Amino acid sequence: MTVDHFAATWNASARVATGALFPDGRPVMEGHFWLPGLADGEGGLAATVTYAGGAEGDGDAVASTPLAGITAGVVWLHGWGGGKSGPHGILTRLARGAALRGAAALRVDLSGRGLSGGDPEAADLDRMVADAVRAHDWLRLAGCRTVYWGGLCSGGNVAIGAAATVHERSPAEAADARLALLSTLPFQARTAGMGRRKRGALLRQYARRLLSPAFWGRLLRGQVSGRGAARALAAAGQEDAASRRLRESRRDLPALWAASRLPARFIYGAGDPEAAPSWDHYRAFTAARGMRADVAWVPGANHNFYAASWSREAEGAALDFLLGETPLLR
Repeated sequence: MTVDHFAATWNASARVATGALFPDGRPVMEGHFWLPGLADGEGGLAATVTYAGGAEGDGDAVASTPLAGITAGVVWLHGWGGGKSGPHGILTRLARGAALRGAAALRVDLSGRGLSGGDPEAADLDRMVADAVRAHDWLRLAGCRTVYWGGLCSGGNVAIGAAATVHERSPAEAADARLALLSTLPFQARTAGMGRRKRGALLRQYARRLLSPAFWGRLLRGQVSGRGAARALAAAGQEDAASRRLRESRRDLPALWAASRLPARFIYGAGDPEAAPSWDHYRAFTAARGMRADVAWVPGANHNFYAASWSREAEGAALDFLLGETPLLR
């Protein structure tokens, strides 16, 4: 497939996303395909694009749909150890939600993750930022004049780096971009204080379990491992080489973001022990530089928003910030 063909259309196996329909009956479609290397000529990334389709009915379909009529797109980025669907499918739902509001949404397995190629052990923040920029460029070639960014956990750090990279390359391309950053931690090594908070949260969790009759029943049946809990507590304050790679870049990505002045919404679960100090960091960082940033708190939620009600609230906060509260029906 040539870049010229890219610009007008894409072809992929697609299916109608169950229950995701515009009020006028148009379905939201999802196509699963391979996103080839663009300027760098490197291997591709496994990707899923979600968009407002024109086909009718349910089930499998073959899509060959121009994206020229869709002027906005969103790149959704997974965390360090995840894939393009995100934990419990949160990125899939965010992509479908973006399509219902009139935007194309692209989710990719970053290099070394999911179905994409690359050495998982060699993946680092800079490689993932480069992947995300390629995803942005694909949406631009497909006709999206504005591309927004969303990321979960370290995917938020990748989104910051990629958005800042695009702005550095061409401020005009990024002029209207915004970032929705879910459970995103600072660009810094894990500190002793972070380790204490993580261990404290685990200890409180284990204490609650000790008060549960169901826990004691599982313990007597040999279904609970004390060694596993001990390992989790020991690891809570440590940062391995892989964790350092996701925070370290050969460029000063926070400074590049500050130079771009791109606005962001941070979305955190109030039950995540690392959420409050992360927002304190980003609030101080953006305020000191006159950048626009706000925060949405999901009461009781953990890091990955596992409960359905938590996930819905987090998804709504992200989509409202990026695309507005009213679906962009055309």
